[in-house]
Parts: sequence; C-alpha cells; structure tokens
Amino acid sequence: MKMYRSLVYREWRLSRGHYILMTILFLLTETVFILPVLVEKQSILDEPAEDIKSIKLSIAVIALFLAAIGGFIAGMNNRVHKADIASGWKRYSYALPPTAKQRAASDLMMKLIMMVFYAAFILCYAVAAKAIIGGKIIGSTVSTYLIVSSIALVFDTIYCGILLMANSRNELKKYGIIASVAGVALFFILTNFPIKIGSGKKISIADRLFNIIDTMNKGYFILISAAVFVLICALYYVVMWRSYERREA
Repeated sequence: MKMYRSLVYREWRLSRGHYILMTILFLLTETVFILPVLVEKQSILDEPAEDIKSIKLSIAVIALFLAAIGGFIAGMNNRVHKADIASGWKRYSYALPPTAKQRAASDLMMKLIMMVFYAAFILCYAVAAKAIIGGKIIGSTVSTYLIVSSIALVFDTIYCGILLMANSRNELKKYGIIASVAGVALFFILTNFPIKIGSGKKISIADRLFNIIDTMNKGYFILISAAVFVLICALYYVVMWRSYERREA
C-alpha cells in the first residue's frame, strides 16, 4: 500500500493546481445556483401548486446540470501524463520499481478519489434541494453523475492511450494532435447517434423532462449506470496498464 500511496501522492502533487482551479470554479457555479433557493425558500413554498411544480422541475434540472459538470471535471484529463512525457519522466520511470499494473492502478485510484470528492458536493446540493422542495432529485442526480463521469473517462482513456505512445517531447505534439482528433471524432459520433426517447406521443417539454428525471431516479437505472461506470473504470485500467507496458523500440 505504501507504493500506491506514493504514486497517488505524486500524481496529486502534479495535478493539484488543475483540480484546485476546477474545484473553485465548480463551487462558484454551485453557489450561484443554490443561493437563490436558500434565500427564497419560504416564498417558493408559498407559490401556487402549479408554480411549485415548475420550480421543482427547474431545481431538479439544475441538480442534473451540476452533476454533469462535476462528472465531467472528475473524469477529464488532469495533464499529468503530458507533463511526464515533456519532462522526460516517462523514460526514467521505466527503471523505477513500480510495475505497469501498479501505475495503472494508482492512476485509477486518483480518478476515483476525485470522483468521490466532487460527488460529495453534488449530493449536498441534491439533498439540500430535496429537503427544501422535495421531489425526485437524489437518484437522478446520482445517475447523471455516473453517466457523465463515465463518458468523460472514455474520452480520457482514448486520449491517454494515444498520448502515452509518445516517449519524448518531440513525439508529444504529434500524438497529442492525434489524441485530440480522436476525442473530437468520438464527440461527433456520440452527439449524432440517433436516440429515440418515448413512444412518439406529443407531450410538453416539461412533462418529457419529468419523465426522464423519473426514469433516471429509478433503482434499476441507477444500477445500470453504476455497472457501466465500473466497466469504464476497468477499461481505463486495462488501457493504462497496456500503455505503461510499452517500451521504446
């Protein structure tokens, strides 16, 4: 365990500037959204029933929005591998005791630590919103966080898998461009993938959102999201493990 603690601590030292900045920006965003709810709590509850329904929907959508932001930040690339290649550490690390599996595991641990960290803030908002106005918020927030963090981790897996082909500063630019292009291509594939929601019956946008949030709040949907998340984490580990096993020709 001492080896893993050392590897995780090293990655934290290299990425702490990135995560501190992202955390500050995230907390500012969360504060902007949660303060009006706390300040106007009583006036919200005094609104007519129909207006309260719309307010509940708005707050639930905000919770999903914050979960999406937090999940993206937690799963995105932290630039450690790029710094290692640019500084020559990647070459030097081949002579160090940690194995490829240990280094891949420490990378995954760092990701999971940050995912738990951001999940705590997101759940605080969801719990506070539910305590104030009620509604189906917590389960759908968890589902959204797991889905978006999984998607972000897929992008990072592809990016790191390609980037780690570079062994020097000279190769870094070439593989960095290839990795970025692959990420953009995946983004267009995902955003243009046809998805049909519902039976085609015409309903209002508000009712459709309620239906989506209600589905995401169900236990089976949360379990499916968690299973997908675990699979993506396993994929990330395997790709990083294989990438660290490469040696210069």
